[in-house]
Amino acid sequence: MDTERRIAELLNGRRPDRVPVFPFEIRGFGAIDAGKPIADAYRSATTSYAIQVRALELYGFDGFPRYSYGAYGGWELGGDIFFPESEWQQAPTVLRHPASTEEDLLSLVPPPLRRGGCIPIALAFSRMAQQDGRSVILPFNGVFTTAANASGVATLCRWTIRRPDLAHKLLRLTTDHLKQVVSLWVSTFGRDIWGWTSEPSCSNQVISPQAFEEFVLPYEIELHQWMLSLGIRHIMTHICGDQNLNLPFWSKVPMGAPGVATFGHEVDIDTAIEHMGHSCIIAGNIEPALLQNSTPQEVYDICVATIEKGRRAPLGFILMPGCSAPPYAPPDNMRAMLRAAVDAG
Repeated sequence: MDTERRIAELLNGRRPDRVPVFPFEIRGFGAIDAGKPIADAYRSATTSYAIQVRALELYGFDGFPRYSYGAYGGWELGGDIFFPESEWQQAPTVLRHPASTEEDLLSLVPPPLRRGGCIPIALAFSRMAQQDGRSVILPFNGVFTTAANASGVATLCRWTIRRPDLAHKLLRLTTDHLKQVVSLWVSTFGRDIWGWTSEPSCSNQVISPQAFEEFVLPYEIELHQWMLSLGIRHIMTHICGDQNLNLPFWSKVPMGAPGVATFGHEVDIDTAIEHMGHSCIIAGNIEPALLQNSTPQEVYDICVATIEKGRRAPLGFILMPGCSAPPYAPPDNMRAMLRAAVDAG
């Protein structure tokens, strides 16, 4: 099967020829593998699309080219970002947060949607994907992480404790912004697109499950319900980091029919299946550090063991890294993921 059919079979509740292998975010790895600066994978829609398609086809991965980055929200809501320039920088980072103080937040007016931050780049990227007959995927993070990029993670965390009114104000603004982005993508590309959220900033390494219930859950439910109300059928959500204590809440968030819930190595696949397997295809959870530092045989072995767990997922399983593929991962380690799926999946 080709990628589109393999994924279609999975989404329709049928067994594909093998476990799909998503590289997750492959922009940085694709840039280095193509001999390009990592920054080009973020500054240029044309370059980003070309290097991702090249990497997907060269390595035989499933999945889709997608434009976004973990710092989404800082630039898009009126701040500034810094594109990676050295070998130690792997993705854009926020240079100036637009809502780092109460005064900033109360006076914040985000830029016009079509001109804000990466939105013009992401629109151009999505047009290329659609013209190529590939899936179009929304370009942003989840509500809490987008808000954290606008204020700074530490600031938002302090506000959840000392100034919950400010935290809720920022989360309201962020939710409304993301809903506008969804509406723009649906009106531009139609309903047959993928929903997407990613929430590293609400992991239990950062906030408590009690804070998650108050400051993440209602906004995430609202955003997901908005996507589904506009006709999007499938939402892929990356539940990043150690979110074991948040999983009872995540199980209440609508993901689609079905959704795809992806996990980092901190959440065991058996645990993910227990909480999310009834409504979502489960995906994950190979630690990126293993892809960077291990041997191909070690990567192969852990992927085979992960597939053995994943095959118990009622709605299906996708093998993928637990976060972005490391830009400098040895190519043979990346190939080992696909080899494991072909042999054992």
